[in-house]
Amino acid sequence: MWSLCYNLTYGTNERTNERTNERTNERTNERTNERTNERTNERRRKLTIFGSLLTAVILIGVAVITACAVNIKPSKAADKPTATPTILDGATPEYTGTAQKIVTDLPDGMRYYITTEQIDPTTIDAGKIVPKGYTALDYLKSTGTQYIDTGFKTTTGMVARFAAEWHGSSTSDCVIGSNSTLRNYALLRPEHGNWEFGFGNKILTAGSNYSANTKYMVQFSTISRNGYLEVNNERLITDNSAQNTPANINVLLFTSAMMESMACRANVYYTTIWDSAGKLVRDFVPVSKDNGDGTFTLGMYDVYNDVFYKNDGTDEFIPGETVNTAIKDWEWSDSVDDEQNNVTLQANTKYYVYYYTPNTDTTTVTPLAVKEFYVNCTNHVYGEWTTTTPATCTTDGVREHTCTGCGHTENEVIPATGHDYQIADDVPATCTEAGYTRYECTHCHDDYQTSGAEQKPLGHQYLPENDTVTQPSCTEAGYTTHICERCRHTYQSDYVPATGHNYSTWTTTEPATTEHAGEQKRTCHCGAEQVRTIPALAGTTTDGGKDNTAPLLWGIIIGVIAVLAGCGGLAWLLIVLFKPKKKEKVAAA
Repeated sequence: MWSLCYNLTYGTNERTNERTNERTNERTNERTNERTNERTNERRRKLTIFGSLLTAVILIGVAVITACAVNIKPSKAADKPTATPTILDGATPEYTGTAQKIVTDLPDGMRYYITTEQIDPTTIDAGKIVPKGYTALDYLKSTGTQYIDTGFKTTTGMVARFAAEWHGSSTSDCVIGSNSTLRNYALLRPEHGNWEFGFGNKILTAGSNYSANTKYMVQFSTISRNGYLEVNNERLITDNSAQNTPANINVLLFTSAMMESMACRANVYYTTIWDSAGKLVRDFVPVSKDNGDGTFTLGMYDVYNDVFYKNDGTDEFIPGETVNTAIKDWEWSDSVDDEQNNVTLQANTKYYVYYYTPNTDTTTVTPLAVKEFYVNCTNHVYGEWTTTTPATCTTDGVREHTCTGCGHTENEVIPATGHDYQIADDVPATCTEAGYTRYECTHCHDDYQTSGAEQKPLGHQYLPENDTVTQPSCTEAGYTTHICERCRHTYQSDYVPATGHNYSTWTTTEPATTEHAGEQKRTCHCGAEQVRTIPALAGTTTDGGKDNTAPLLWGIIIGVIAVLAGCGGLAWLLIVLFKPKKKEKVAAA
């Protein structure tokens, strides 16, 4: 038996130790795994942060190198917008009989116009789309006395691009220059059939392919020690010597390098300027501005900043042919909330949504993009709605309408109207009862009650000035009565015991006699009375009402004498003679 118990106990302990060791090992492994994972995650976080910082440094370096590289041209807009507006939320267009938003999502900066007019968008130069009231021109022609101050200050590293056609006999016209009066202080000029590029007294010359009355696309950069000049995308000059653009001097258009002259003879088709950081700062389009009084002003419109620049010189520019005539009077929208976006679509009609992204590079023709959709009877032209199942407060209804062209019937859910609760009862709170507001639906009479913190029972309001004090009396206790200001509820407190009677001295109201008792009375100030009886005066009474005290005594004496004397008869006689009268008894008080 002892051996069996030992084995059982030993076996039990052994299993217990095994389980304990297993759990301990499991916990140890779990902690080890958790610590390992935490260290691994920490290393990953540090590597991620390091990688992000390294990437940022690389990107910054690339950006700096890119900004400084002379062979990289400023970025230009794509031939067509890469983003597109969303039309009717992508749904199939249909006639609804009411105005609806056609463009439901518009990428930032994009403009659009909705029309039923079809045009060839490839003929439109989106880079020369100007607001209504302005007419884009092919070019402005200067005769040598006109110029435009761009307001932009020269900076080292600026980039400019323009298209121009020189004419006349001038040999020092540069299109883009400054307002300096120093000779040869020009940024660019063609001279003697050569292209010249320089600042102040340092002029670089290259090429011999210049011809008058020929349109050229010119681009140059004034990056320090790395300026360059391109004509029709051909690099003619690259200057690695020290060459800095003087700062804080306004850049002019149609300018010349001649002393005290700021004009040139040329046709300018466009001019685009970037600052030293590569940011577009001016994007000029030749325009004719309608003054609204039958007159027009010629100048350059900065489509990037939406600003019109007029002629600061003398005489008038000579306009070239108008461009974008098909859309000259269109009012472009740049928001889905513009009024022209609310259109009532007509059945069997084709619509066009033309769009473009302005404020980009005007140096190339960027054709418009277009989305079109057709509204026909596949979308139906429906008549008025007819309700087949009215909506209630809690259930949807149904209505239908029929296409006037094909008779197709379409059903539509009428949303439940929802309850129209109005105040039916407004019960204010009292001292002991909560207030509430009861609302009742005007349609179905469903109701509910609300009660807020301000509608809880008010509680009694006992004010000291409303208290009344009742003084104690002889038999009643005194007390203070408290009265609620609102509901006049009362309660009593501060009790004072009754004072008790305060009687006067006894007063005899009827004297006592030997024949009857007397009476005395006393009174309290409250009117209470006490009465007591006064005993009759000393003496005896006999039957018949007579006072027989003395005769009786005499009778007794005589009787005794008679007995003693043997004279019983005499004693009897005396008794008869002196028989007393009867008298009523009076109780003594």
